[in-house]
Amino acid sequence: MPRHASCVPYLDGLELLAFAAAFLTVPFLRANVRELCGRTALTLTGYLRRPPDRAAEKRLTDVFAEFDRELAVILADRPHAALPDR
Repeated sequence: MPRHASCVPYLDGLELLAFAAAFLTVPFLRANVRELCGRTALTLTGYLRRPPDRAAEKRLTDVFAEFDRELAVILADRPHAALPDR
């Protein structure tokens, strides 16, 4: 068997073994390769993401609003410094 670019002894058939293992597990998952690739692409682009939990989103919005109010009170006491020219 010819040596590959890696030139590591005893690993000549490792790429073929990894490809065979990945290719042979697809039928056991009972998934069509085209459908699996399509769902992966849609999930990565964000079309199949679940919407956020409404209660968690509302709580997070309330927490940030409270933080913003507290920060405004803290910063109101400080003198306004002029921004440096760039």
